[in-house]
Amino acid sequence: RVAVLSRKRVLVNDTLDAVAATDDDWIHDYFHGPRGRAAHDATSRAAGPFGKPEQH
Repeated sequence: RVAVLSRKRVLVNDTLDAVAATDDDWIHDYFHGPRGRAAHDATSRAAGPFGKPEQH
């Protein structure tokens, strides 16, 4: 889960994909920029075959 805090409140609190799809210019710019793409790639690599993090 990801929470985005801005303008002195929580704008959205949901999954990374849902947050990235939120209709807010700042959220869109951030999550579709280099840092957001890196975070998404990291969670994708950590997910096992059923979309859940693998246990090590």
